[in-house]
Amino acid sequence: MLFLRLGLDQNSLRMHKFRSGKTLFRLRLGSLLFILSFVCLALMVPALIWEILLHSGQNLQHTIGALASTVGCGLGYLMVGWSVRCPLCHGPLIGKTGCSRSSKAPKMFGSYRLAVAIRVILLGRFRCPCCGEPCKCETRE
Repeated sequence: MLFLRLGLDQNSLRMHKFRSGKTLFRLRLGSLLFILSFVCLALMVPALIWEILLHSGQNLQHTIGALASTVGCGLGYLMVGWSVRCPLCHGPLIGKTGCSRSSKAPKMFGSYRLAVAIRVILLGRFRCPCCGEPCKCETRE
């Protein structure tokens, strides 16, 4: 009950935190690049279909631009965020993994990585897809 008197909630006391600010920066930047690559890919597919149906040069430029953006954001995501690990179990957060996924971990559009990336950017906390433990996007004191 002491945590209620101090104005803290019980879940914030149990959340795991990162050791260094550098890892936290890589997680946030990798998450942002992953979301941008997902959005660019979602925009590229309709642009490509539109180009096939209309055969206009203007739409081809937009499609090539969306493809270049998708590849650029995807490569940036791979370089920055691929090696970011969970502070507790050291499982990859936004990288592909061979580990079994926790039943507590949420999915978004069928992707654990997208759920982690969106929660990191919007909420500042996430649930590890490997161990299922809640983590906060902060450094330890």
